Amino acid sequence: MEPAPSRLVHTPCQLSPCRQYPKPCPCHMGPQPDPGRTIMRDPKMPYRVLVVEDEVLVGLDLMMQLEDAGFTCIGPAPTVASAMKLVATETPDFAVLDANLGGISPVAVAEDLRDRGVPFLYASGYDERYIRDNLPEAPLLQKPIQIPSLLAHINDRLAAV
Repeated sequence: MEPAPSRLVHTPCQLSPCRQYPKPCPCHMGPQPDPGRTIMRDPKMPYRVLVVEDEVLVGLDLMMQLEDAGFTCIGPAPTVASAMKLVATETPDFAVLDANLGGISPVAVAEDLRDRGVPFLYASGYDERYIRDNLPEAPLLQKPIQIPSLLAHINDRLAAV
């Protein structure tokens, strides 16, 4: 008789990354077998983050760091059109928007996200006044993005939803 396959239990530390664990935390060690428990998964876990960034390497690096923190990433979307398509088809829980996509403003993306109730923030080298005067209201993180600050913003915004 073969032993029953073990069930996997994993709770990613996506909103308070690894602060409570010595390195490596269970999130970064992968799923741990626990034959005595069933998998109870919150339908919103892991959160899906849309990355809208026209510089592909910057977008891929940001996605890799968010995935390391336990998020599922969508993108990177380098244009307004590709971002709009992903917003409509992928249902993100949160979005990080570059404030300038190759000279094009992401206003349409920001408005679509706002209309759908998806929280977002801007990542930009532009100053806060430019963002406030030209784009729908949302928090601004200056580039280069500090991941702990980004995770704190995501945590705060998702907790408010």
